[in-house]
Amino acid sequence: MPWLPQLVLVVLLIYVHKQAEISSLTHVIERNRILNWLDRLGRHKVRSYLRRGALNLGAT
Repeated sequence: MPWLPQLVLVVLLIYVHKQAEISSLTHVIERNRILNWLDRLGRHKVRSYLRRGALNLGAT
């Protein structure tokens, strides 16, 4: 990967890290329509998978 995209990615990650120290990322994700959509992409599948009993965490 060329150095300029790497630099942009590092700066972006540093920014996100600093923002996480200042405020809750959960609130940022919930307020942003695109981030909220991305966050919820696989949740329906996980819930239905758990509902079917495929992953029984309470079993011994």
